[in-house]
Amino acid sequence: MIRAYGSAARLVLRQAEREILIPMSQITLTTNSSNAGTIYSMATKFNGCVQGESYNENGDLIATIICETEHFDDMIREIRDATRGDVKFDDSSND
Repeated sequence: MIRAYGSAARLVLRQAEREILIPMSQITLTTNSSNAGTIYSMATKFNGCVQGESYNENGDLIATIICETEHFDDMIREIRDATRGDVKFDDSSND
């Protein structure tokens, strides 16, 4: 009986559709609205995307960026460099 079920399980696994899961990270940031283009460019450069864009009462951009975890730290570093430090990251959004 074990051999019968073992063969059936093996066949099912061979025919099963495979899906590759890529670990993703996200962070919410706040920066001057003049940095909006830079934020979008950096997200694109690291194959990420910007979600939840809004503006606060001071006109600052608030956005959430999602990208592959593998590139996350590099993206954060380059955003900080490109905005000359004029960005605030909300680390609590990086679950």
